[in-house]
Amino acid sequence: MRTLYINNLKMKKGMVIYRHTILKARAASFCFAVICFSLIFYPPDSVADTVEFEEIFFFEGNRDTQLPHSNSQQIKSSFNRDSVRYIFTVVRLTNKRWQESAQDLVINVRYFRSNGNLFGETSINQHIPSDWEYPTLWTGWGWDIPGKWEAGIYKVELWLDDKNKIGEGSFHLKSSSNTASGSRIAPSSSGVQFDQMGFFEGSAEATEKAPDDWNDERLRNTFRKSEARYIFTLVSLKNRLWQKQEQDVSINVRYYHADGRLYDVAVINHTIPADWEHAELSNGSGWPQAGNWKVGRYRVELWLNDKQKIGESYFTVH
Repeated sequence: MRTLYINNLKMKKGMVIYRHTILKARAASFCFAVICFSLIFYPPDSVADTVEFEEIFFFEGNRDTQLPHSNSQQIKSSFNRDSVRYIFTVVRLTNKRWQESAQDLVINVRYFRSNGNLFGETSINQHIPSDWEYPTLWTGWGWDIPGKWEAGIYKVELWLDDKNKIGEGSFHLKSSSNTASGSRIAPSSSGVQFDQMGFFEGSAEATEKAPDDWNDERLRNTFRKSEARYIFTLVSLKNRLWQKQEQDVSINVRYYHADGRLYDVAVINHTIPADWEHAELSNGSGWPQAGNWKVGRYRVELWLNDKQKIGESYFTVH
């Protein structure tokens, strides 16, 4: 059974809304499908006995918007700047003092523009009882009126007690000419247009059983080293030649280490029939046995015909 607690806090300077909730759950699973979503895990020793960072994700709404279900289509990392109002940051933690003692947390949530300049900062102050195993906290930043956000990629950093950085994520405010976080779409002369991408884990045969629903719980951006075998990239493309003619596409899926080194390349070659309005294709990298992935953050780039970058996203192995 899950219990949801909601608190409304004060506005600041007429624009910032502070909201947070706590989700108490005994079940260890809190998975969701988030496309083009970036995540980093930081385990500083000084916070090892308080909380452990698990996940971060985002959704848009007004000041009265409630926390959506983990598989809701409201959860995104790419938003239209012309319609977005408040962008809420949701943080899931593991309580390291579960069933031992209560604790008080202060988490600073810092928003940065793509040039590295600090855009805004909110804080979450929450008392965590000892029986909350997986606290889920949330806070937001924005305006009542849409259209005030500037287009670009925003990084969000999480700081515990304003001293220890425990995680980060990013979201993209797109203009009408862009489609996804950290990506460029194929030009109108191309036969396909990048729509979205996600990741899932499985055996070597998993690509034959790729998720056919973007709300599938297998789609995620964090994987445990002890469980991960092959990590597949699922790509959704809009067919610009729909109802006109079939076409052959070749997509290089490039995996990069956090330090920028190329890790591996998986190639997707496929013939898209004329009656496919959308094409969802996948391929992956990894090993038959779990435990071989190095811990860290990986960037995945999509290159059409090995010439044009059409999209990118991130996943983390921890």
